[in-house]
Amino acid sequence: MRSFQKNFFLFLICLFHALYIDAQVTLDDPLLKIPQLQPNEKPGDLIARNIFIQVQSSSNSVFTGEPVLVTYKLFTALNSQSRVTQQPSFSGCSVLELPIDKEPDEEVIQGKKYHVFTIRKVLLIPLQAGELILGKAEVDNIVAITKTENLMDAQNYHTSTSNNLQTLLVKALPADGKPTNFQMLVGNYSMSASVQKDTFQVGENATLKITISGQGNIRGIPSPFIQWPENTEHFDGSDTQQADLYSFPIKGFKQFEIPFIGKKIGQTFIPPIQLYFFDPVTVSYKKVQTDSIPIIFTKAISPLTPSNEKDKTSLSNIPYLVLIPIILLIIFLVILIPVWMQKKKLQNDRAIVNEKKPVEALPENLYVRLNKLAGIEKDKDYFLAIKSLLVVALQAMTGMESTLEYSLISALEKIPGEMENAIKSKMIFDTCNRQLFAQEENNHLREEVYFEMASLLKSFDLKKATFTQ
Repeated sequence: MRSFQKNFFLFLICLFHALYIDAQVTLDDPLLKIPQLQPNEKPGDLIARNIFIQVQSSSNSVFTGEPVLVTYKLFTALNSQSRVTQQPSFSGCSVLELPIDKEPDEEVIQGKKYHVFTIRKVLLIPLQAGELILGKAEVDNIVAITKTENLMDAQNYHTSTSNNLQTLLVKALPADGKPTNFQMLVGNYSMSASVQKDTFQVGENATLKITISGQGNIRGIPSPFIQWPENTEHFDGSDTQQADLYSFPIKGFKQFEIPFIGKKIGQTFIPPIQLYFFDPVTVSYKKVQTDSIPIIFTKAISPLTPSNEKDKTSLSNIPYLVLIPIILLIIFLVILIPVWMQKKKLQNDRAIVNEKKPVEALPENLYVRLNKLAGIEKDKDYFLAIKSLLVVALQAMTGMESTLEYSLISALEKIPGEMENAIKSKMIFDTCNRQLFAQEENNHLREEVYFEMASLLKSFDLKKATFTQ
């Protein structure tokens, strides 16, 4: 029973040379029902009526070189397992494989529902007039069929399905009006050309870019003919292409890049580039062309050229050459002067430290002044007073009259054994400055700064007159 139920699912996977097709069906899908043979009906006839292959083409009649879209589709109204055993072949044309949708579609034909699977989708370019035969695709099918109303009597039947051969009429391109240098390009196109700039030195690498865009056989667009000027030399080029393979007619572009150089000084131009194609819609030959491209080749500038042979145009660069060292000198001075001033300032600070003035005794003890700060209500005033007291203490330690925090701390760092106190002083200054300019919410910060300040004062040399208790 379990093996029998497996026949209710459709596994069809699309692969070349061993192609399976996978159907996604729901439990209420009518295709899940096992078909029942009618009296005197053969299983092969039942399968043939419900499973078949169609060949669809975008046109039944095309010109030589005109792209035609051909699609092979499998239609099935039965729950089946199918495998593609033969892919269609084509002769007398070029073939471009196109992407296919792996998910099945649904179509209703004469009231009957079919699952539709795309077997193959190609773009054919006929190369010669006559009949183009669309090859045969073949699919093997396994279908569960019952001869009675009892589903337990169902049996698997095997049969092959293929499409009828189909031909396309390929017409020759008309001889009337055909250009002498026609390159068998069919479709509808436009063209443009450009170079990087309009002036090059002799021997300098340049590139001519030609872009041809439109719809038709994008892959088969030939390299256009270019009438190069005598004073140029060109080399082998390259091309890139891009096409939208999900639409028909196929649209896209092809770009050619051709390197060249100038061989002598002078003005020249690349003549208009022409492209001829046949338009199957208007059944006529058409021509598109680019504008001419003017180019000036100048003398190559080399550092080894003697001064008496230099081109006069190089003399115009002299003012700029004079300006360069002047600009560099200005930049050097802008950088050097601040560095020199900073160095001079540090030297002065060292001199002040080394030649301390005698420190006069303070009018009152620093600890007494620190304790009086507790009566200040506003935080801003409190931290300003802490900074002022610290400045006085550092002045007493260094013998400096400066009130600059950086100078006082730098001078304290140079006193032997005072590096740790210099770090503490900087931390107190930083804390006070943050509270003055970017206040933090810390209810205990005043007490913390007080104890840090008291610890710092205690660590200073208490033998100095200014710290005598």
